[in-house]
Amino acid sequence: MAIMPLFLLGFVYCGPKADLLENQVFPDKGTSEEGDASNSFEDVSTENLEGQLQSGLVYVIDYREHKYQYQRSNSVDAFSGYMSVSNSDFQYGGRLPYIYHYPNTYYQGPLGESMKLFPYLYHAYTYAANENHNLPEWKAIAQILYGYSMQELVDFYGTMPYDDYRNKKETPPLNYYSGRTCYELILNDLAEAVETLKTARPDATKLQRIEGTKGGYSDGNWEKWVKFANSIRLRMALNMVNADPTWAQTVAEEVMADPIGVLLETDGDFQLPDDGQTQHCLYQISAVWNDIRLGATLENILKRYEHPLLEKWFSKNSAAIKAREGGALMLQSGKDYVGIRNGVQMYGNSGNTVGYGTFSAFADRYMPRAYFKVAENLFNLSEAALRGWNVKGTAQDYYERGVRCAFDAYGLGGQADAYLQKTKVKNVDYTDYYVPSNSCKGRVTVGVKWDESDENEVKLEKIITQKYIANFPMGAEAWTTFRRTGYPRVFPVPEDKGWTYDNSFDVETQIRRIPFNMETSNDLANLSNIETALGAPNAAGTQVWWDTTDWTQRDENGWPIPDNF
Repeated sequence: MAIMPLFLLGFVYCGPKADLLENQVFPDKGTSEEGDASNSFEDVSTENLEGQLQSGLVYVIDYREHKYQYQRSNSVDAFSGYMSVSNSDFQYGGRLPYIYHYPNTYYQGPLGESMKLFPYLYHAYTYAANENHNLPEWKAIAQILYGYSMQELVDFYGTMPYDDYRNKKETPPLNYYSGRTCYELILNDLAEAVETLKTARPDATKLQRIEGTKGGYSDGNWEKWVKFANSIRLRMALNMVNADPTWAQTVAEEVMADPIGVLLETDGDFQLPDDGQTQHCLYQISAVWNDIRLGATLENILKRYEHPLLEKWFSKNSAAIKAREGGALMLQSGKDYVGIRNGVQMYGNSGNTVGYGTFSAFADRYMPRAYFKVAENLFNLSEAALRGWNVKGTAQDYYERGVRCAFDAYGLGGQADAYLQKTKVKNVDYTDYYVPSNSCKGRVTVGVKWDESDENEVKLEKIITQKYIANFPMGAEAWTTFRRTGYPRVFPVPEDKGWTYDNSFDVETQIRRIPFNMETSNDLANLSNIETALGAPNAAGTQVWWDTTDWTQRDENGWPIPDNF
């Protein structure tokens, strides 16, 4: 992974001026700031421990523009179909001629940025509960944050050195565990953290020492940390349902038997402090730096449902779009919401006036910055109920509440009733005005209205498709759910691009996991342990442990056939 020169790192960290840089991606890898107490393996003062947790909270999903671009938007956000990279050249990063180009440093972004979190949790996990500090609730919070991060990383890469990273060991060879073992360890950590918090019942003052006084996170309420942990457990239960349905059901029902439960409508999302005037990083990356645009899959789904959130989240094309070949005028400026299909060829950086740079930019400047959205829980509970699990509600009720939650979050509650009655979608196909050969027939055909006579697979497609919309822009979970279920119907990558670098997957199944880069001797020293833990090659087509469907089975259209029941 490339390391930036020290003078550039100093400039990036210098404050507001850094926000003026365009196309800013910096794949620096490190565990902590130089001289930070988190570098120590010994116990530290309570004041230092407190400061480390304060710092760690912002690293869970790093919503700072430069970091988010490296951690999310140039990889998992694109894999999900939510967004797409709109140029190939970045001022402080390698070229990305198409999103599946390999090797590239951005594939290591989710891991590289998350590894900066782990040292900030070390002292809280190791020492917070001892007699010097007597703060077991801070250990519990460290467990929850580590579990949240590890759950995502295991789902991205398929294996993680769970104990080594917790213990700040980075020198290879590392001890990689299977995905299933990692899930066991995460669930144990989360369950222990829940019980610790129920015993400690920390007051708002103790929580505000690490959360601050501006609100957000748990808003000073320890029960919300429990609900956050339980929400992660419920998510994991659904992730592994095809691999181990009995274990999945047990986890979900244990969570819902807990009197505190999961995050629901009256709790609000688990998110960073929000004053209504804090700019979301996607606005800077998309509308200012012109580095990402609306994804074609999300565009087409929202148009087919005639969903009002399309105009809430995105702007129309910023300039006239002319065909790349021949230069014919295809669309006048400001006429339509247009997304980019993942995997298409990029043609440099043209700002917002030419080519893909004119396509729809993210426009919801002050969208709250969530770690976990209530809407996800409602749809997860709907799926759980559909499977016959005891989760204190019906599939239809949770489903409709999930849809309403998404509308209410943006002040659109008055439109939810009519939306829930939609039995058909609008027949809209995707048009790439810049490179027309990349145009694609729309794939989502299920309506919104709940129909008990539908087969379970159809009901699940409705649940997941509406969850996909409601949970935007949480690309990590969207990508994981697509890989697990086959829903929503994400557009395939154009077949004429050389993105299947290892021939391990095709344009329909798409990338199944992020492969570890193997460019240095340190990387290669871990390869044997990685592939042993995966039980398969370090390939982008290797299915992670919970991805058990035989995706080679195709229907009459050549589309993969989901098999979730």
